[in-house]
Amino acid sequence: MCIRDRYQRRVRGRMRGVMVLVAAMAAWVAWDSSTGYLHLSITNNVALKHGIGSTALQRALEFRPPAADPTQHAPPELGSAADLMNASHGGTKPAVLRGALAGSAALASWSPSYLAEIFAEPSLQVERRVDPSQRPGSFADRIRQYEAGELSQVNQVFYYGLHAPQITRLLGELGEERVRAIFRESGYATLPGDGMGLMAVTLNVYRTGEQGQASGVSWHSHLVESPTTIQIRGTKRWRLVPPEFSPQMRPDPSWQGAVLFSAVSKYSYSGNTSAVDAQIPMLGTIPILDLTVSPGDMLFTPAGWWHSTLNPPQDGHDNTVISVVFSHASLGSTLWRTYPTLVPVSWLCLVMLLGGEVVGAATGSWVSQLCTAVVCGLGGVRVLKAILLRRVATAQVSMGSHSKA
Repeated sequence: MCIRDRYQRRVRGRMRGVMVLVAAMAAWVAWDSSTGYLHLSITNNVALKHGIGSTALQRALEFRPPAADPTQHAPPELGSAADLMNASHGGTKPAVLRGALAGSAALASWSPSYLAEIFAEPSLQVERRVDPSQRPGSFADRIRQYEAGELSQVNQVFYYGLHAPQITRLLGELGEERVRAIFRESGYATLPGDGMGLMAVTLNVYRTGEQGQASGVSWHSHLVESPTTIQIRGTKRWRLVPPEFSPQMRPDPSWQGAVLFSAVSKYSYSGNTSAVDAQIPMLGTIPILDLTVSPGDMLFTPAGWWHSTLNPPQDGHDNTVISVVFSHASLGSTLWRTYPTLVPVSWLCLVMLLGGEVVGAATGSWVSQLCTAVVCGLGGVRVLKAILLRRVATAQVSMGSHSKA
């Protein structure tokens, strides 16, 4: 057999392998039309950042009419932690437990300076995956910068397995037995020692905006975790959007952080929500859950749910807002029940999150964008066909109305 024949056989063999892979991806995307919409939207938004996307396609994907009444509601309030699974439809919808940690010593003792004392290890460096704009430095150093007015927020991530002593210390401050009991009764998640699933615990310290302005975090959605937030100090306003409206939120992935952001939003902001909301034209047509949490309240947010937080000006002279977030893995049945369309994106995020540790953030970002383009592009033909058919139908209706006139 000549070299040319061997080369052609090798190429055909590789092409068959690629075709099988493409067919498998196409079958996944074709499983649900919303999958095509979401993935194509992500691909186009990523491309727009590099100047090669289409704003017309972006608007066309956002034009898809929502299937719900855009009325603001509040998530259900639980009578006890045991009501969580029923009230949240099996852990797929947000729910709040008022006064979950009422009476906890942390509500009275926690302040920025106190936290710097109990978490003074130099090894506690800032986690910059989600928000690369944060300054490097230890937690205690950043708290000192916060108190000097140089920083408006300090976020510290304690990873399960890497920061077990710190997580134990934090639970002791909150009241470990009480927190454990809440998670046990909820039937949703557990803490180390009771079961598996806890990925990390995040300590958030925010300063409200100057001169009556608010501060907060822009619209985003967690893909591989479900955050359960305990409010410790100050009040915080939460707004949440169901995951099925992800295409209207202009999703843009942070692969190393396993988070979807709105494509035109910064992670944190200081000012008011109108400037943040104005960047998402379809937000006014989307149903929003709206609530305010106070010290001691616990809010459960399923993976995939978009949310934006607002730290309003506090009463008196205290302008510090503190919360603790317990992040549990949700790649399994919870995310499947919440919004299966996000599962491929979450898996890709997990691969890139782990791969980034090995090959570096730059390579991971490039590979992730390539993989996303392949997966998401498969849904493009179907979506564009639907858009074309809708435009044709609209034109026909318009022509019919003119003929009647």
